[in-house]
Amino acid sequence: MRSLLAFILICSPFLSKAQDPQIQAMLNDISIDSMIYHCSAISGEFPVEVDGSTVTISSRNKNNPGNALAAQYIKERFEEYGLSTEVLSYSATGENVIATQPGLLFPNQKVVVCGHYDSMPTSDPAPAADDDGSGTAAVIEAVRVMSQYNYAYTIEYALWDEEEYGLVGSNNYATEAENNGDSIVAVINIDAIAYDGDGDSLARVHVRDIANSVNLGTVASNMISTYDIGLQIEVNNPGATYSDHASFWNHDFSAILIIEDFDNDGNPHYHTQNDRVEYFDTTYYHEIAKWAFATAATMAVPLSGNVGIDESSNSAFNVYPNPTDGALTIDMPNNPEPVLVQIFDLRGGLVFERFNVSLPYRLDVS
Repeated sequence: MRSLLAFILICSPFLSKAQDPQIQAMLNDISIDSMIYHCSAISGEFPVEVDGSTVTISSRNKNNPGNALAAQYIKERFEEYGLSTEVLSYSATGENVIATQPGLLFPNQKVVVCGHYDSMPTSDPAPAADDDGSGTAAVIEAVRVMSQYNYAYTIEYALWDEEEYGLVGSNNYATEAENNGDSIVAVINIDAIAYDGDGDSLARVHVRDIANSVNLGTVASNMISTYDIGLQIEVNNPGATYSDHASFWNHDFSAILIIEDFDNDGNPHYHTQNDRVEYFDTTYYHEIAKWAFATAATMAVPLSGNVGIDESSNSAFNVYPNPTDGALTIDMPNNPEPVLVQIFDLRGGLVFERFNVSLPYRLDVS
């Protein structure tokens, strides 16, 4: 039996509300100072070194030289944290920056954590600290903290260009993904997450009944109580289509938008030369980043104590008798939550799948 099958037992992110210690450790490592630094760096608050030169990125608008400087700055940060990174030019003016962290079990299936780095207004300066310097800096921080851990699924950390001109960068990526038959498990889009003018800690998740987006929104909602995140949240369904998640909806991928309360407490400096870091609510910003990262990590499935491969037993679960060509019993004594059970052949092909399984579970593998 051991020569034929690889076994994986995963607490289903759509069912379980149990806290994962690996995700909690990751959330504890998120640095608001790091996010504020990177956001300030790309919104012109001080000079930074890019490609060996000292520059000030006063605008990231697609028609300003600062746009390309920002792309290079992002690439250098991604690479600094050890991930393979590409700057993908899709037109004369557009460049997406993507870092890849391969999944250890399902490298061809991916979770996308993203935002957009381009800015408005068209005049210089165009700091765009909240929209979407805040999301850009959060994705950079996601690379720093999340890349220290292993996941079942591949994670792509993506920062799109030309969002402000019709979601151009993300649409290019999503179109190619559909044409190539890519398997995208989830897209978590982070856009404008640092302004809370009325101090009510309200944030929003936008979903639509497209692919698995509504369930993905449920996973995100569950993160608030699971990890004691200091936010009040509301679900917008049907969600708005004004940010990059909509590019994925248009191509039938599961996607959500995580955003500040843009409905009722929008940043008054939106798309002006005054969209600056000084107007951030840093505590609120920190909590939304935790929310987004917890959602992304849950969907990518951390490879910690709740996952095993081709083992008869460990501290997390028992599989017996193993090897067998008859009845197999699967048990995880310390886990009361429903689980997802999958069995793969050694080439990675899925040969069995069952959702919402209560343990112990007896499976006829003959």
